[in-house]
Amino acid sequence: DFQFLGGGDRKTLRVIHQLSGMVRIEGEKRKVPLTFDGELAGGTLDRLDESLLETFVADTFEGMVYSVRSGGAVRLIGRGFGPDPRVAPNYTGARYDVYEVIAPARSRQDRQLQLKRYYFDSKTGFLDSTRYSDPSSSPALQVETRFSNWRQVEGSAYPGRVDRYENGNLIFSFIVSSASSRPRRDATKFR
Repeated sequence: DFQFLGGGDRKTLRVIHQLSGMVRIEGEKRKVPLTFDGELAGGTLDRLDESLLETFVADTFEGMVYSVRSGGAVRLIGRGFGPDPRVAPNYTGARYDVYEVIAPARSRQDRQLQLKRYYFDSKTGFLDSTRYSDPSSSPALQVETRFSNWRQVEGSAYPGRVDRYENGNLIFSFIVSSASSRPRRDATKFR
């Protein structure tokens, strides 16, 4: 369960993510859930809905792995990236291992190829952010999805917070109130 903060609204949402690449987002005031059954998106009414689905379908570590498993190309850009030492000579903050993935945008009907960069904390291995340009609007949006406050639940790691930025502006935040692992759900629940 997540607390959703977006567009001035605060509401509780439930995000169900199945490792086979399926996502279902249910809201307390939403009659029709947002869904992605591994092939098609359902329930999207506007740009915010599309952004919500893309965040959980493709911007996560699982989304990265699924894109690669489905034929996307992956490349390690490098390990231990930090700021330019000429600009920040005494930098002691986080360093990042950066992977680049090019694959079709799975949750969109046009399936346009999209290049995303995934930044993993070099020390913890957790995904810190996913960054890319979204050409579906003109001019293209610069998107960054940030993952923070990682915690272990039932042997799996979950971010405690997910923030999506477009052109540097916060679009929405998810604050995790609870997370759990459950048995696989019937695929029809994602349609």
